[in-house]
Amino acid sequence: MKDLRSSGLTPNKVILTTLLKVYSKGCLFEKAKELLTELEASGFAQDEMPYCILIDGLVQGGKIQEAKILFNEMKEKGVKSDGYAFSIMISALHRGGHHEESKQLAKEFESENASYDLVMLNTSLQTYCSTNDMESVMRMLKKMDELNISPDNITFNTLIRYF
Repeated sequence: MKDLRSSGLTPNKVILTTLLKVYSKGCLFEKAKELLTELEASGFAQDEMPYCILIDGLVQGGKIQEAKILFNEMKEKGVKSDGYAFSIMISALHRGGHHEESKQLAKEFESENASYDLVMLNTSLQTYCSTNDMESVMRMLKKMDELNISPDNITFNTLIRYF
């Protein structure tokens, strides 16, 4: 990066995002946060992707609370989300034993978004199953039917374990 800048070139979104991924995977979270700030200042953090990279890295590094803080900051800034950041956080909270919190976040996503993909549906479904929320499980199955989303092996395995 120093060589790039000293030669008069300005790093673009791809370079900065790739470096963010390297920092996050390497658990260099302070450097990653600084780089995210640079991405924001450059206008390259208007969608959730850079945030998701760091949030996922924090989760993988066992820093769920820091990930939750960053996730909330992302929402407060009004960053456009397709649900990937929600999925990361719902799964992380669920795996961390914060079942009620993961369920609330799944319901928040559900109330704010009309569309789903199979990953988000499965994430929410797993959360609802683990908290024995039959009403929400049935609502998710109905939503899958309405959106014409075919269940995959993960969906079937989740439902078999639940029922």
